[in-house]
Amino acid sequence: MSTSGSIPTAKLTGEKPVFATLTAKLKAVAAQPRLWSTVLLDEAPRHFRSPVRWLLGRDLLTYLRSISLYSSNGQELDHRDWMHPDVVAWDQPEMLEEGAFWFDYFSDSGDGQMAMYSLAYLTLGDLWQNGQGNDVSMQPTANATRLPRGRFLFVGGDTAYHVADRATIAERFSAPFDWAHADRLADGTLGADDKPRYLLGIPGNHDYYDALLGFNHLFRYNTTPKDGRPLVADFQRRQNASFVTLQLPFGWWFWGLDTQHGRIDWRQRQFYRDLGEANAPKRLIVATPEPTTVFGHVFEGFTQPFEGLRLPRPFTNGQVPKDDEIHLDIAGDVHHYARYERKGSPNYASVVSGGGGAFLHPTHTSVPPKPETDANQPLWPEKPTKIFPDYEVSCRDTTLRLLCPWKIFQGGYVWLIGAVCAAIVYFGAAVAPHTQAVGRWLSDGLMTLSPWEVPALAPRVPSERSVAFFEKVAPAVVPTEDTVLLPASPLGQPNTPTRWPAEIPAALLLVMAVVGSFALSGKALAEARVKVVRLRRYWPTGLCALATVPAVVATYQALGGVHTKPVRHGFWCSAMVLMFAVPLILAWVWTSRYVATLPKQAKYRPVTWIDYGPPWVAMGLGVLSLFYGLVTYGVHPIGQTASDIVFVFALLFVGLGPAGLGYFQAASHRPWWARLAFAGLGFYLGALQIVVPLILALGGSWVRTVAALTLALMLTGLAALWFATLGRARHLWLLWLISGALVMAVAAVGHADHAVSLTRMFVAFASGGALTCIWFGWYLAASLAFGGHNNEAGGAARLDRHRHFIRFKLEPNKLTGFVIALNKPEAQGRKLHPTLVDVFELQPKMPAN
Repeated sequence: MSTSGSIPTAKLTGEKPVFATLTAKLKAVAAQPRLWSTVLLDEAPRHFRSPVRWLLGRDLLTYLRSISLYSSNGQELDHRDWMHPDVVAWDQPEMLEEGAFWFDYFSDSGDGQMAMYSLAYLTLGDLWQNGQGNDVSMQPTANATRLPRGRFLFVGGDTAYHVADRATIAERFSAPFDWAHADRLADGTLGADDKPRYLLGIPGNHDYYDALLGFNHLFRYNTTPKDGRPLVADFQRRQNASFVTLQLPFGWWFWGLDTQHGRIDWRQRQFYRDLGEANAPKRLIVATPEPTTVFGHVFEGFTQPFEGLRLPRPFTNGQVPKDDEIHLDIAGDVHHYARYERKGSPNYASVVSGGGGAFLHPTHTSVPPKPETDANQPLWPEKPTKIFPDYEVSCRDTTLRLLCPWKIFQGGYVWLIGAVCAAIVYFGAAVAPHTQAVGRWLSDGLMTLSPWEVPALAPRVPSERSVAFFEKVAPAVVPTEDTVLLPASPLGQPNTPTRWPAEIPAALLLVMAVVGSFALSGKALAEARVKVVRLRRYWPTGLCALATVPAVVATYQALGGVHTKPVRHGFWCSAMVLMFAVPLILAWVWTSRYVATLPKQAKYRPVTWIDYGPPWVAMGLGVLSLFYGLVTYGVHPIGQTASDIVFVFALLFVGLGPAGLGYFQAASHRPWWARLAFAGLGFYLGALQIVVPLILALGGSWVRTVAALTLALMLTGLAALWFATLGRARHLWLLWLISGALVMAVAAVGHADHAVSLTRMFVAFASGGALTCIWFGWYLAASLAFGGHNNEAGGAARLDRHRHFIRFKLEPNKLTGFVIALNKPEAQGRKLHPTLVDVFELQPKMPAN
């Protein structure tokens, strides 16, 4: 047997063995290569790596390039040319055990090493169900039913995280399996006999981030005698494609499909259509990397493979399997367990089983009401027949982790974004002349509208010490005697017309026109991938762009603007430079999309030089727009202009970014009023992240700064305690509103005007980072209570509990699934306490003839 993947294990666990001693040991066991892992693992105690950090952790930033490349170009790539699909025939009698065929399934593995090790330990041996209860043991007991180890282990996608490349698979998948194998051998409980065990799988999106290189390294069968790829535990390889076809005993078939984003390529479609016509399987298990049914909702985009293969599916096309058939759909991608059935159809089930080790996706996520169905629409499922973990457990465990600022801090560098943006906002409000003037302009205007007499905000003048420091580190930004600031605001003054700069509507009109042009050409770009689309299809784009020029000129003539005296309007000029740079960015995005369609068009018609006209026009207009912005408004020092632009980006990213995240991400597939509600929560998050650190940095004493942070922590802890005891998740948003208002009030009371200093900037940085860990957790918990941000909340919580796998038993007219779970991983496999959370059976309405 080939050697295991234990050599990288020693490296990845921080081992530094003495090479002479290690070499001697390796030579001593050269005839027994399976003992390599034991030799290496004995050198030092294991150090289990924690789950991956999804909140901009180091690993995520390291693999961001691979993720971005697949996200942007994944549809253009096809990795299946090397594949040679075949049918693996395992229908021989010697594959049976106790009169049945057994195999194991899990998905979404390779995250926290301890969770992966614990699950590997369970799958590598026999288990026993004690009586008819839920207790499962790893040793035989009286009146216990044996659940033999499966003949193969099937990994249903996303083998490792963040990216399933060779190093990550070796570290987070292979190494825990080798540790578990060594411990099973030492404990004498390894489920082994003279029959081989196999490791099979299909890729998920995290496997494709590495272009299937790591997937091939782990799963692909190679008959070359000198194949040096290490195996995992005592498994062998068998498959030679990214999709798997197994012919099992009793007429059972197992189809493992490689369908990314619900798309099935022509090779698989034709292969399985021919296979189905030749064999007409009545006992069929279909594994896909993405579930069609989850959270009580049918995702129509993931139903395309079943429609392409003409398989009857109740939740896809409203068709049920025939009475003498048994069909099971199983998928991961969503990291919990859920089983959906249709009443009156005991021969079909749709199972979500993504508990192979990755963070938990909360099960208590609510979804929009199911639409009304008719004869032409899919029959939507009811609530899941069984779900694990239970709603209450999921809600409690996830929310308590989200309301722990330390867990958010450990989740990555998201705190650093809040800290840096808070420091930038403070710098803009206290040092940079243009943004500081805008603050006074707005505050003076608002105070004139107040019914009470409020003293005007005096210009913030840095102390001599502050001037000396910032003149050294930022001389181009610090105001000088020649700096012209914005005049007093006429807002609210009697008999004074309120007049906004004409550049704002003009620039917005220009940007809207460019966006509208792209939207009008979107249909043509989509069609260009599948049929002939000539240049004339883009005439609405050109017409829209041409109409923009006279519209902008007319706006200028009608309203006037700051372009007549730009030297007096520093911040508006910087904003206009940024605004007129936006068309160039949009033109670049549109051009990249358009150029990508030309190779597709070359398959249907000749591509000539005329087809390259639109990119020249789009980029030319973008360059002219940027040039106009610079020559018209670039009259201020570049340091001050750059400072203004960075200030705007910080406000947009931290202030309005969460609102956009709530509208587009948390409330997807929801009505507009629900989107606005989630956007409101995001806007409140942005306001707290900007206002509180700024108030503390500008005028907060040390006592009030400490008091505000302490109050925020205490209120968060009390909310977590109150929630844990009562479980009223839907009240979190109200508690958050109250808590944020109280912290803001404590920060603002007794406000004093302090001199600008580096220490004050550090206060903004530190308080911004700390409050981001607090408020971001509140935001996710409050959104999750209404079904928003399920994926983001799960990644932030990083729960490595509630893992599970399924041990299947196949009989002539029955499929039985034993869902074996563990609530807590252990560093020693013998200490695990597995439980049976579900047992389901599928059988035909009538036996096959």
